Amino acid sequence: MNMKPDMADRRQNKLFTAVEPPDRLFSAVLGRIDRERLGSLLARRAASLVIAALSFASFAAASAYSVGRLRQSGAGQYLSLLVSDGGAVLLFWRDYVQSLAEAMPLAGIAACLLSLFIFLGALKVSARYLNGPRGFARPV
Repeated sequence: MNMKPDMADRRQNKLFTAVEPPDRLFSAVLGRIDRERLGSLLARRAASLVIAALSFASFAAASAYSVGRLRQSGAGQYLSLLVSDGGAVLLFWRDYVQSLAEAMPLAGIAACLLSLFIFLGALKVSARYLNGPRGFARPV
C-alpha cells in the first residue's frame, strides 16, 4: 500500500469516529446491568445463607453423633486416666495412645470437622455478600 500519510489519516478518521449513544439508551443499559448484578448478588446471598444453615445443621448432627459415640466407646475413661494417673500414662504411653486411638470415634470426629470447615467457609462467603452491593450506582 503506497498511500500518502494524509490520505491514510483521513480514512482512519472516517472509520474510527466515536458515535455516542443517546443519553436515555446509555442510562437504560447501565440500569439494566445494575439490576442484573443486584439480582445475581441476591441469588448468591440466598444460596450462601442456605448453605451456611445446612452446614450448621450438619455440624450439630455430627457433633451429637460424635459425643454419643465417644460416650459409648469409653474414650472418656481413657482421657480421665490421663488426668488421674499421668505417671502410668507416661510409663506406658505407646499402649495408651494405641488404646485411645482404637477407642476414639474417628469417623464422627472427621465428619464433625468437615462440617465445621464447610460452615465456616459458607459463613465467610455469606458475610461478604451481606455487606451489600459494591460498585452499584445508587438510586437517586
